[in-house]
Amino acid sequence: MKDICVVFCCNANYLDKFKSTYHQLINNGKYNGDVCLIVGDDLKNIGKDDYIIKNNIIIKYFKNLEILSNTTFLQQQKSLIRPGTHWFLKRFQYHKFYLFDVFFKNWNYICYIDCGMTIYSDISPILNEKLANKLLANRDGVDNENAGWCVPITPGLGLKLGDQFTKTEPLYKELEKNYILNKSYFQTTLMLFDTSIINNETFNNLYSLLQKYPISITNDQGIIALYFTQIKPCWEQLRRKNNTIYFYDYVRCINSKYIMVKNTSNDWLNVGYNE
Repeated sequence: MKDICVVFCCNANYLDKFKSTYHQLINNGKYNGDVCLIVGDDLKNIGKDDYIIKNNIIIKYFKNLEILSNTTFLQQQKSLIRPGTHWFLKRFQYHKFYLFDVFFKNWNYICYIDCGMTIYSDISPILNEKLANKLLANRDGVDNENAGWCVPITPGLGLKLGDQFTKTEPLYKELEKNYILNKSYFQTTLMLFDTSIINNETFNNLYSLLQKYPISITNDQGIIALYFTQIKPCWEQLRRKNNTIYFYDYVRCINSKYIMVKNTSNDWLNVGYNE
C-alpha cells in the first residue's frame, strides 16, 4: 500500500480547471506522488487522452449517481432557496461521495483538492499534518483571529452545520431532531484523511443520507460534513499555519503567504507575497 494520493474530481466543464490546478500542484506545490482524477460518464474514456497519459494521472471512473436523473429529486433540488449555480452548474459535486469508496484504501491517506484551487508553494507542510483515523479540513466560516480580514469579504462568520441545509423545507425539522446542527462543520474544498475511515458501506451511507435529506444547499458539503461530524465523527480542524506560512483558506483571510487558496477574488491582498 502506498502512503498518499492527491485526488481531484471533475466533469468535462471543469477539466481545464483541473489541468490548471494540477500544473500548479506539480510546479508550485513540488508534489511528485500519485495523482488520481475521479470522473463520471462524460469523461469515461479520458484515460486515453495524451495529457493524462503523459502525466501518469490515474483515472478512476465512477458512474453518475442515479438520483441525479430522478425527476422528483430534480424538482426538489430546483426548488431549494440557494444560488442557481449550486444546482445548474455544480451538481457534479455529489461525485465527491466517491472519495470514500474502498478503491481509495489503496493508499494510507488521501488529500482531496478542488479543481480551480490556486496553489502557490510546496504542499508538504499540509501533507505532513496527516493524522491516523482523522479527516482534516478547514472549518466553514472564519476564526476570531481572522475576523479583521474576513468579515468584509466572507459573510459566513459563525456558520453552523444547520446553515448547510434549507431550513424552510419540512425535512429540516426531522434533520434537527436527529442531529446536533448548532455546531461547526468543515468545507469539502480541501480534505486530508486517513483511509481507515472508509469501509465497505461508507459511500452507500453518504448516498442514503442524500436520499433521506435532499436539502443540502451546497450539494455534497452538507451531507459529507453531517456524516463525518455526527454519524462517524472523525473531523478535526486542519492546522492553520506553521512558523512561516498559512496553509489554506477559502479566501485569503490574512495578508501573508499561503500554500493554497480556493477563491482568489480578494488576492489584491497578495501583492508581494506569493510570486
